[in-house]
Amino acid sequence: MRVRTILAALTAIVLVGAVTALTLINPDVRPPNPAAAPHVTSVELAPQDVTQVCLTGTHVEGQAQGDEEFGDKSAATRTLTSASVIARSGEGAPSATYQRTGDAQTFALSGPAAAVLSIDNERAPGIITAPPAGGARAALVGGTVTLNSGGDVRGLGAATCQPPTTDAWLLGGATTLGASAELVLVNPTKTVATVTTSLYSERGPVDARTAATTSIAPGATERVLLESSASDIERLAVHVSVTGGAIVPAIVYGGLDGITPLGTGIISAGQGPARSQLIAGAALAGGKADALRLVNPGEGPARVSVRLIGADGSAELPGATDLTIDPGAVQDVVLDAVAEGDYAIAVTASEPVLASARTTIDSEGGARSTTWVPSAQTSTELLVPVITADGLAARVSLAAGEAAATVTYRPVLADGSLGEEANLEVPATTERTLSLPEGTRAVRLTASSPISAATILAMSDAGLGAVLPAIEDSDVRRTVAVRLGDFD
Repeated sequence: MRVRTILAALTAIVLVGAVTALTLINPDVRPPNPAAAPHVTSVELAPQDVTQVCLTGTHVEGQAQGDEEFGDKSAATRTLTSASVIARSGEGAPSATYQRTGDAQTFALSGPAAAVLSIDNERAPGIITAPPAGGARAALVGGTVTLNSGGDVRGLGAATCQPPTTDAWLLGGATTLGASAELVLVNPTKTVATVTTSLYSERGPVDARTAATTSIAPGATERVLLESSASDIERLAVHVSVTGGAIVPAIVYGGLDGITPLGTGIISAGQGPARSQLIAGAALAGGKADALRLVNPGEGPARVSVRLIGADGSAELPGATDLTIDPGAVQDVVLDAVAEGDYAIAVTASEPVLASARTTIDSEGGARSTTWVPSAQTSTELLVPVITADGLAARVSLAAGEAAATVTYRPVLADGSLGEEANLEVPATTERTLSLPEGTRAVRLTASSPISAATILAMSDAGLGAVLPAIEDSDVRRTVAVRLGDFD
């Protein structure tokens, strides 16, 4: 052993000497140096057009009463679409255009301090495009509400207009007997989008053979009935990933219990997988089917804790303080024992999860209104769509997380003018409701700490409800991190 040690030492000395000699003889040869750490810098992106897609719900033919503000055309299914581009400080009157995907007809948004559009009777998705102004991306926000007042498709569906994405999760609905879940994929870009769809259920990931890959042409819409490829899913979640372009996905859902309608509506994408999720606008009305849907997209179990946030603060949800969700599984937590009221729902987990809330309104005869409320990205800069009409009331619900927030808000009115600016204190882990003037079409929120927000819609006489989640101001994230270095 001693001889080997001596030989190893002598060999090392010879090798070091050889390298040194080689360096002195040939100055172009150098011993290897440790790789330098890559330099990280922030690059500011130039402002670009903002594009959003406004989706509609289930339609049936017939006649119904219209609303003067939205126009005199109407059908038994009535969809109200509202969009606003809010002027920034020092900026002139903003502009934007709305284009129907069905007939390519274009409408201009107009107004003095906000460009506003309110239209009725939309039957196909619409695409809104707003150019930059004042060196910033447009403050664009919009939403749709689809009303079916009776029949098998009775329900109030609502969706906030969404920007295109390459990765999204949709939580809600089912493919069991009597249930329908239609996946809608809209490509508002100028590039062909290749979309792969994967389904998840209470039993975990659905057989990979049911995963579908499809190509969607620029400006086109693809519709897929999920129950035709994967039936008998009681708790449904859908993952959509895109290459070569970007899309806006949604699920248009409905359900029947025999001949009794269980509600129709639209499920929009929420925040991606994260260890912390916050759902705003969970209006619980004592419905027997109220629930929180959780998905674990990871490869290991996730331990989850749930808290309800109300006007008086927050409290743990009994029975949901230490849940374990298996990899790939979809789990529902019942909320039917929670007192009626407006809530936010906070979810914390040991691993990244996804969350969505189902709120229901039960009516006489067993009929039900069902709304799926996705979790949303918290932010200090939010835009909230608001839609009101005859019999349709709206209120904006705010929720603060672990930090209290001072919120400054200003409404956008139907004529494109701005209402009075006001402030509201939102204590930590507390829900608050804004007082808004009549005819509000949008609200701009600026907060001292990240908050979540949503518009709660209600047709009390008809026993129908829906929710329009807020979106983050598109101009908030204008920089990207770039790593400079040798990555060979």
